[in-house]
Amino acid sequence: MKKIVIIDYNGMPYRYIYGGAPQLWHTVNGVAINTTIPAYTIKEIVRLSGYGDNELAVVMDMGKPIERSEKLVEAFGQVYKEGRKSQMPSFYAGINLTEEILRLGGVSVYREKGIEADDIIYNLAREKESQGYKVEIFTNDSDLLCLVNADITVYFRGKKTLGEFKNYIRIDRDNFEEYVNEFSATRGYYIPYNSIYFFKLLRGDKADNLPAFKGYGQAKYNDFMWTLASCATDFKKFRPENFDYILKCLEQFEYDGTDSGLVEHVKKMHYVMEFEALELSNPTRYDWTKLQIECSRYRITLPQWK
Repeated sequence: MKKIVIIDYNGMPYRYIYGGAPQLWHTVNGVAINTTIPAYTIKEIVRLSGYGDNELAVVMDMGKPIERSEKLVEAFGQVYKEGRKSQMPSFYAGINLTEEILRLGGVSVYREKGIEADDIIYNLAREKESQGYKVEIFTNDSDLLCLVNADITVYFRGKKTLGEFKNYIRIDRDNFEEYVNEFSATRGYYIPYNSIYFFKLLRGDKADNLPAFKGYGQAKYNDFMWTLASCATDFKKFRPENFDYILKCLEQFEYDGTDSGLVEHVKKMHYVMEFEALELSNPTRYDWTKLQIECSRYRITLPQWK
């Protein structure tokens, strides 16, 4: 079966700049260039993508997502990702250099101003799935766990290695419920396959400044999920594209005073969080040799298939 690897690039640079990796430099026309970010991240991309054996898409953010930011202000009066610190200019320069090398090396890079990486990844994954591909996603964004199914596997960046790639937890349809509890934000919550999107709708996301529904801590959330389960709820359908089904399940309950705004909160959160529909170009395989030629200009040596 055909396979595509989709790499969420956004967490990679932080690990090598702030994780204690030796800083690397290369001089071009008398100017010293910090090549730490491209050197380490491109090598990791090559390993994760099978050394050019599979179709590859590398996805990057470029600024705050315009549509989602506007929706959050409209629905809740809050600023998307408020409080996140800006990085030093050399950090962004390293990312820009990485993008340049990858593109010149024939890698399909997706980076659009005002569009969030997870929107691009969601659309790419669903499109390639519809074309009969096996899809593997490497990310540290739990929002993308809602994509897990028989044909889409998510490798989630973590401290443990649970799978064939170091520091990545392989999450598929069969181990979803077991390994979702490896993440601190979801530990102890009852999150059956595949209800992570609903969890986010109710519990929010502090990292993105998305609000939780008040009063739904772990105990009450779990009780509510068990109640839904007792009513033969099909949690496999609790995905963004099946929001009407989620609402149908919620609207069959009578809520007490503390729950009176739950359905309205879920509607607002879906309005903010739903993935933007995009038309994207088709990713391709890259040629290892061509990419190595571009990397060699900065004295970057790629790993080879062993």
